[in-house]
Amino acid sequence: TRREEEEKRRIDSAKSQYIRKQIDFGVDCICLFDYYSLKSYGYNISQTNINIREKLWRFKDGNMVASAFFCDKLSSCLESIYADSLHGMWICTAQASTPEKAELRYQDFCQRLSDSCGIHDGFGLISVIGVKSSAHSGCGIRGDISNLEISDGVRGKRIVLLDDICTSGATMNNLRKKILVKGAASVDCF
Repeated sequence: TRREEEEKRRIDSAKSQYIRKQIDFGVDCICLFDYYSLKSYGYNISQTNINIREKLWRFKDGNMVASAFFCDKLSSCLESIYADSLHGMWICTAQASTPEKAELRYQDFCQRLSDSCGIHDGFGLISVIGVKSSAHSGCGIRGDISNLEISDGVRGKRIVLLDDICTSGATMNNLRKKILVKGAASVDCF
């Protein structure tokens, strides 16, 4: 219908303000910032990018100030893209390599984001059931999500899937597919 077409154009326009990375044929991941790894770029990047990288490291360590910064940025992004439909969506995260790291990094973040913009807190819809090595350490396999369990609670839900760093997009894409197989109505990647 005309109303649906107008809404699609509004959403596409809002998404165009952010970095889009294709993680699969026709599937975009919206990125708030470019990430330049220390290993690949060192300090040969702008001070702004160095600050973002260091803030992300603090976020991954559970720093509440860094968490609040990224929560505010993501909240603004989600509100501009989804407007009134955000209240019917659920935020889920790609978790971390251990249950403890996942809780430290994402549990309060998801609650804060829910309080901030009205998205449902879906932290418990994806669980870490084991320990895995991270791919960036050189010990893990890129895209491995074998330690993540998806709850049947995703069935019929519109999911906003968040990962802290999207490099190849393999983890995000594999998790997105697994959530859809579990019956989610949609999965949008950030």
